[in-house]
Amino acid sequence: MNPVKICVVEVGFIGQAHVKVIHKNTDYKLHSIVDIAPSAQESAKRLSVPIYQCLEEMLQGEHPLRHISERKLLRKQWYKRQFINTHDENAAI
Repeated sequence: MNPVKICVVEVGFIGQAHVKVIHKNTDYKLHSIVDIAPSAQESAKRLSVPIYQCLEEMLQGEHPLRHISERKLLRKQWYKRQFINTHDENAAI
């Protein structure tokens, strides 16, 4: 199955955490960034993804949205894997 494309809006402290999670998981791919901060330009360049100034601009072209039921299913699968991985790591301690 093709990875779900995700756009991160604002790549500040929390946005960077989202980007890291997306890169660690092969089920997802960072599609783009929406942010007006100058530092976001650097992040987009480093990550090799397009950057947009607003959501409307991003949505005018190819966008990462998929059918909602598919996204919900993938989200449930991802959370289940995260729980299992966390539980396994804690058991090893």
